[in-house]
Amino acid sequence: MGPQRAVPWHRGPGFEGDREKGKAMAEDGEWGRRSLLRRAAVVAGVAAAAPLLGKTATAHAGSEDADTLFQAGKFERAGRMYEEIIKKDPENAHAARQRGYVGLLGNKFPEAEKYLTMALNLAPDDKQTNRLLADCYTRQDKLSLAAPRWRAAGEEAYAEQFQAIHGTPYQVHGDVARLPWQQTDPFPLVEASINGGPPKSFTFYTHIDSLGVSAKLAKETGLSVVAKQKIEAFGDIIWLYYGVLESFKMGGIELRNLPVGWSERESGERSPPRPTTA
Repeated sequence: MGPQRAVPWHRGPGFEGDREKGKAMAEDGEWGRRSLLRRAAVVAGVAAAAPLLGKTATAHAGSEDADTLFQAGKFERAGRMYEEIIKKDPENAHAARQRGYVGLLGNKFPEAEKYLTMALNLAPDDKQTNRLLADCYTRQDKLSLAAPRWRAAGEEAYAEQFQAIHGTPYQVHGDVARLPWQQTDPFPLVEASINGGPPKSFTFYTHIDSLGVSAKLAKETGLSVVAKQKIEAFGDIIWLYYGVLESFKMGGIELRNLPVGWSERESGERSPPRPTTA
């Protein structure tokens, strides 16, 4: 449920000095963290909807019609109905959370913050409310506010990573960058450097919330691990590492203070193959 930001993704050793080898997207093995996060995002989406439309919904009879509209994808009508419920029942945490969720789905962040904060005040320990508010803050780069909400939602790695970012995240320095395509088929590649190092090949992906690099590049550039997470996938134990990047430069534009991540398989094998689904 992280921000839907178009982020660069380092293509790893398969693209360093050997373009042809890198053309098979699964070959260099650096799709592992992407596919894992993609699948995690799907799971998170299911988890987000289930508590909101399940037992909690039936606990508030006045919310049932609004929940039906929400489940049908009629978000504006559902939002108006949740507002009516809140006017009649200001203590209805479910309606407040759902109304905030509607705002978040529409990228109306002030609106989402208002109602999700209302829901949080009514039910401070509710993990789903904390998760939605954390997502709302994260998508606005309010990482210091997002950290405690991620922790309350049970996402300790995100909390530790965001707490480790000092100063304004995603600082932009420079106005214009002109980057020649290194290749466009089967996917685009451009060159960028991290922490002042030599140029490396990166591609773009819009479904994860931070810059992704290979484990090899992370070691070469001395990236420090501020948090880590162990998961089981593809018949192996996979470690997800979280850090903070001081500098990411593309041509004449430099980003500073941004989250970064990489992964390794405990078996020592390369990252899992690219998933077959889009």
